[in-house]
Amino acid sequence: MKSGVYKIVCGTTNTIYIGQSKHVIKRFQQHQHLLRKGTHPNTHLQAAWKKYGAEDFTFNPLVFDPDLENLDKIEQETFDIAFDSGVPLFNQRKITSTNKGVKFCQETRNQISIAATRQFGTSEAREKHSRAYHNPYLLVSPTGEVFTVVNLTAFAKEHGLHGGSICALAKDQIHSHNGWTNPLSNLPPKTSYILSDKDKDSICLRYSQGEGSKELAQEFGVCRNSVLGLLRRRDINAKQRGRRKR
Repeated sequence: MKSGVYKIVCGTTNTIYIGQSKHVIKRFQQHQHLLRKGTHPNTHLQAAWKKYGAEDFTFNPLVFDPDLENLDKIEQETFDIAFDSGVPLFNQRKITSTNKGVKFCQETRNQISIAATRQFGTSEAREKHSRAYHNPYLLVSPTGEVFTVVNLTAFAKEHGLHGGSICALAKDQIHSHNGWTNPLSNLPPKTSYILSDKDKDSICLRYSQGEGSKELAQEFGVCRNSVLGLLRRRDINAKQRGRRKR
């Protein structure tokens, strides 16, 4: 899931810019590029960036929604909540360009209100606002909470996760890790594939003839561990490929 509503926060003043995009991470990067060049169209945001420096700003998603038609409504609702809460805004226009005055059902309003309160009102959030998030990674916990991550190793240690697996997940190399997922993943859907006896015989024969386990796994649509497990069960090892055991 890439589309959604996001915020940019100045840690010193707690002033917030609210926006929406079809691809939140790319939009963050566009904002940062314009701000560093000094050509951002929002003059208030640009002035604060120049005064307080890049390290005083955070870039975080608020709500993800795959339905692009809902983004204007969600952005407007977020504007309303922030404005009613007395949060100062960089936005020069307090309404979205379309769907003016649209009201959500009570359940949706409650969900957005909880998210906005967590993002705007806690001491933990204010501490996060004082640090910069350049090119952040997004991870979703097993309970559905979205985390913005800069230091993947520290994040993995803090949450009791495997550092290498979290790095691979954040970089879109695996589908999931201990229930954690990457909301911006472009990997094809994970499918299970059972090797036929013919496929197993072919893998063992080709491996013994010198082909690599990784290449065979990719060709037959299974993970490399499945191939290695098959070879172990059939007692096929590197020595049988004309190699010396290490």
